[in-house]
Amino acid sequence: MQNEEGQNMDLYIPRKCSATNRLITSKDHASVQINIGHVDENGLYTGHFTTFALCGFVRAQGDADSALDRLWQKKKVEVRQQSNYMQTRADDRSSSAVHTSLPCGIRGNVKGSCDRAWYST
Repeated sequence: MQNEEGQNMDLYIPRKCSATNRLITSKDHASVQINIGHVDENGLYTGHFTTFALCGFVRAQGDADSALDRLWQKKKVEVRQQSNYMQTRADDRSSSAVHTSLPCGIRGNVKGSCDRAWYST
């Protein structure tokens, strides 16, 4: 509710899910709010971000990843976000190296198997 001056007078304003448009109540403890930072053509953070809120229902269904991807695909056109930044960064690296982060134990009995590593193909 707003007063005559346009100021908000409500004590609590519930959020809405960006994916389903459902109200996110105060008791929805599975809900999340994610800020996605905007980057320039060099990949540097510009200080601006876009906020998405996902309700617990979307997360429980396992659709949060696809919903967030769909929402960002629509939003990045509005904010003029570079869509090929990650591809150009990958092209800058040598084509024979792949950067991975594997869970512990995947590489066998190698010391430091939880560390990030560069593997040449």
